[in-house]
Amino acid sequence: TPSTSAGPSQAAQLKVTAAFYPFEYVAQQVGKDLVTITDLTQPGAEPHDLELSPKQVAGIGESDLLIYQKGFQAAVDSALQTVTPKQAVDTASFLTLQPAEHEDEHGDEEHGEDDHDHGALDPHTWLDPNNMVTITEHVRDALAEAKPDAKATFAANADALRLAFDGAVNKSGRGLSSKNESALRAAVDTLLSVLAQLDKPEPEVVEESVKEIETIPDETLDALASIFKEIRNAYQS
Repeated sequence: TPSTSAGPSQAAQLKVTAAFYPFEYVAQQVGKDLVTITDLTQPGAEPHDLELSPKQVAGIGESDLLIYQKGFQAAVDSALQTVTPKQAVDTASFLTLQPAEHEDEHGDEEHGEDDHDHGALDPHTWLDPNNMVTITEHVRDALAEAKPDAKATFAANADALRLAFDGAVNKSGRGLSSKNESALRAAVDTLLSVLAQLDKPEPEVVEESVKEIETIPDETLDALASIFKEIRNAYQS
């Protein structure tokens, strides 16, 4: 069964379906107790290999909002051939895929279990905090359209999350050079590989795993610290 997060007044909540954790996280932070969220990808499962049950497909069709990335999970794309949620945020429709970084740049160990060949373009758009800001804005707007009376609440929640993502990129006040931003993306890639293999990992386990990442510039570590803080809060909540 899919994982679901909900608040105290479920009857009045918007039903949100997220394709996998990064999108669930954004929806939860922006929607708070005004949404109930179903994550199609189980903790520890590989998002690329997602298979949907008939109940999950039906749930997509009953959703007030679906957050996904077209072309990343074939099962979700297939489900949308048969069901239609009230609204959908497709990150592939507004984010530009960047050239993929190859093994000679960040090595086998930084891919963890994700050994899929994505071709020339990198589909992991959520690894870039700037993209997460854009995703946050689209989720905010979609939720506000679905529940206009809560527009101000969604906007305030989105502003708070956007500041956290901005801090992840610009914590040092100097911004990241392209080289250090690349190192940050590689480090986050490693972190997500660790999380994909663990069910609700303790923060200490995550941090210990990250310490094993070598040759990360200090400036990148400053930015990474903000991301760790957000992940710690998510797992401890």
